[in-house]
Amino acid sequence: MRIFNTLFLLFFFNINAQQYYVGEDINYHLPSRVSRSSTTKSASSPLGYSYIYQSNYLRKILPNGENDLSFGVNGVSTSVIPLVHSNVNAGAIAVNDQNIFLASNGIIAKYDVNGNLDTSFGNNGYFDMGQTIYSIEINHDLGLFVKKDNSLYKIKPTGQLDSSFSLITGVKSFFITNTAIIVKISDYQFKKYNLSGAQDLNFGIQGILRVSESSSSWGVIGIGVNKYTGDIFVSERYPVELKKYNENGVRDTSFGTNGVATFQLPAGDNWYPDYLLGPQFIRVLKVDSTGRILLFGGTGENQNSLDKVTAVIIRFNTDGTLDNSFNNGNSFYYKRIKAAITDVNILNDNSYICSDYFAGFGLSYGSVGITKYLRTNDVANLSVKEIASTKLSVYPNPIEDILTIELNANEKLQKLNIYAIDGRLVFTGTELKSNLKFLSSGDYIAEIKTNNNTYRKKIIKK
Repeated sequence: MRIFNTLFLLFFFNINAQQYYVGEDINYHLPSRVSRSSTTKSASSPLGYSYIYQSNYLRKILPNGENDLSFGVNGVSTSVIPLVHSNVNAGAIAVNDQNIFLASNGIIAKYDVNGNLDTSFGNNGYFDMGQTIYSIEINHDLGLFVKKDNSLYKIKPTGQLDSSFSLITGVKSFFITNTAIIVKISDYQFKKYNLSGAQDLNFGIQGILRVSESSSSWGVIGIGVNKYTGDIFVSERYPVELKKYNENGVRDTSFGTNGVATFQLPAGDNWYPDYLLGPQFIRVLKVDSTGRILLFGGTGENQNSLDKVTAVIIRFNTDGTLDNSFNNGNSFYYKRIKAAITDVNILNDNSYICSDYFAGFGLSYGSVGITKYLRTNDVANLSVKEIASTKLSVYPNPIEDILTIELNANEKLQKLNIYAIDGRLVFTGTELKSNLKFLSSGDYIAEIKTNNNTYRKKIIKK
């Protein structure tokens, strides 16, 4: 009996100690990135269908990343309302698994998921609000919350203005929970309203939550709300400082350390200078179904160097500690040569559909793409396994001449590519030892392809 209990405990803890990895889903096949016009909007539905809305078309993408060939012509509809804008922030898209709402030039149009105009909505499928629309959110009653200029309106599911909703003014942005609306009125101030537009004067101090001002010059950028509990999270860009306020607007001082959860990239791994990490490092803040907090973003806005374009995901536990079970013993995923994440749809707690964007490389407004990230214990589903490279060694680093690669026992080198920081391929080889003495001093990316994985490592040539 004692042996049986011992075996049971070993089996139990082995299951619960399962290692997870984060990376791009190898089975997600987005055909190509989309050249970004001055205004490009994207959205993803709960089932994982994604849409990219540009000046003269709407593109629909299946949950596996391929174009939906049954939508429009080869996945693109040009019969939708054109995205006309007065500035780069104007226009909007909101989707669920039944409908698509597009906003352009003060007009909202409703379509089914096949791209057909719903003529029962508003006036033959359109509702004219007369002024610039900046964002739309679909409420659980299938009505719409619409930010027009600096005011928030509610539209009935039938496409008429909801006169029972009290107009909310002074809105910079807003977040919908199951029972309330959280409105950002300035960089550091919030108000709370019920779903009928009545302000909660017991929220914060006399109806206003004033969050702690930033200790960095970049200020608060990441803002997220737990739609189930009403908790509010605010984050500075970099170094990350995450704070939590409860549904009543009271600071939770038990969160993190003295009310602040922090994150900074580990020292000694040649991370980019602060001026690249700071400006927009954290762009999106989400809360999963268990209450854990995920921060998404990246670096390299308007960079003309491929190595400076990066994506990042960080996960905190509900108490504000870093979740080191997230990714192979780390609380974060960091990918070089990958566009920064700008919007996120959490399909489930281990699957994220992410819009991403980078500028530079001679493109006036850059390009937009959609990537699916997975957290999984099966690395075979991940496209590039930098995360599994703890037993891979590349040395010395910095180097003067000979670069040596040591691989996992079950791997064999197929190719080594060395890229300059501007993206040029400067060396290709197939040996575990390569003479790189000819390279000029500077930073490079070593891409190591094996029979199982592809790894990337930044190296420095003296």
